[in-house]
Amino acid sequence: MGTLILNADSEFARCKDTAEVQVGVFGAIQSNFDFEYDTCIAGPVDFSELAETSNDRIIEYQWSFGDSTFSMMTNPDHTYTRPGRFDVNLAVEDNRGCTADTTLVLPYFPIPGLVVAQPDRFLACTPGRITFNNLSSPINEEYTINWNFGDGSTGQGLIVDHVYEQAGTYSVDLEIISPIGCQTDASFFNFITIRQSPEAAFVFTPEELNDLNREVSFFNQTVGADGFQWDFGDGSAAFIENPIYEYPDTGVYDVVMVAFSDNGCSDSAFAVVDVTPFNSYFLPNAFTPDDDGVNDFFTGRGVTKGIRDFTMRIWNRWGEVVYETSDPLAAWNGRLDNDGEPSPKGVYHCQVNYVTARGEVRAVKSSITLLR
Repeated sequence: MGTLILNADSEFARCKDTAEVQVGVFGAIQSNFDFEYDTCIAGPVDFSELAETSNDRIIEYQWSFGDSTFSMMTNPDHTYTRPGRFDVNLAVEDNRGCTADTTLVLPYFPIPGLVVAQPDRFLACTPGRITFNNLSSPINEEYTINWNFGDGSTGQGLIVDHVYEQAGTYSVDLEIISPIGCQTDASFFNFITIRQSPEAAFVFTPEELNDLNREVSFFNQTVGADGFQWDFGDGSAAFIENPIYEYPDTGVYDVVMVAFSDNGCSDSAFAVVDVTPFNSYFLPNAFTPDDDGVNDFFTGRGVTKGIRDFTMRIWNRWGEVVYETSDPLAAWNGRLDNDGEPSPKGVYHCQVNYVTARGEVRAVKSSITLLR
């Protein structure tokens, strides 16, 4: 109990006042709690409050379990749906309005009651790539997940890929270890079946083709196949073992052969067939421009389909150009630029340059004897 006096012993003493003030000092309050659960088996966690107050009693408990769930019970139990390290908080209030709170970390890492392994497929062909997914619950990335694929290979992780190189039936083992050392495992007997794929291969002849020789013979070298499908790269197909095919035109063709086996497996082989445009060009060594209708013109001969950048130049013995053209079908009539004075008889020099249809640069040279 205390006394408050206003304006005591002052010139305003006649206005003084007195009040009796009662001050309450309450005892301390502390929040504390404990928890109990089976650390290796997924189940409820039992929470026990251990709060203390020097006053009469605690009247309110507020629990926050660290996973966005709450309770107002005195001693609740709570089941976590996922593993992890949870910050559990207990806030308390007593009958005098005093409050306190405390937080403890609860490591919740039980092992799954049921081990579940899920491959993306149970049947594949060599080489068979299988994706394994651990669907056991509860687990997360903090757990150690060990796989034994049954072919001498192992892996780790929640989701793993494995390639089976050999045909056979394989059992798979899965081991799960929690961050606090709890462990479980399971074996899946004859879990994965891998069938043998054929080994597709072929060759063809001739290897060098052109528009004068467009027929190809394909020789199958596949092992373990029961059927074949050929795609010759131009929209044509065949279903025999060793086809012979004639391409309708020049071009570069991607040939695909798919080999099938009766067990449902297949394999493919690829090759590029290049049917090149045939180009040839040669120069004669004499002509007689005497207007008798026989050998009056000098021109090259050959197959010039698709060539480009063609030039022909003819020089006299003094190095003067007497004729020049970019037309592979044009001819020299023995006159200067084909419309000047007749060139005298004698030896002239000719050079032809061109690029083939496939980009090869070629040059042809010849000495010409002009006879009159």
